[in-house]
Amino acid sequence: MTMAMEAMKSAKKKSAEAMKSANEKLVEAMNSAKAKIAEANDAENFIKWYEILMKNTSEICEEERRDHETHCNFIRGKLADM
Repeated sequence: MTMAMEAMKSAKKKSAEAMKSANEKLVEAMNSAKAKIAEANDAENFIKWYEILMKNTSEICEEERRDHETHCNFIRGKLADM
């Protein structure tokens, strides 16, 4: 092999390694962003769930009370799984 061919081969290898490194960094950044979004969604859901659990049910009709109890049971199950 000539020196020029070896240099080209080495340059291609370095370029491929740099591309792989850039791709790995991109994947890592995307995973980090997804984790932050999931965390924000969990926090948002937690706030909504808390509001549902703490709702004043003293002045609602029986049908709404049953629906509310169903929602509360679902939320309690979700929170127990966390």
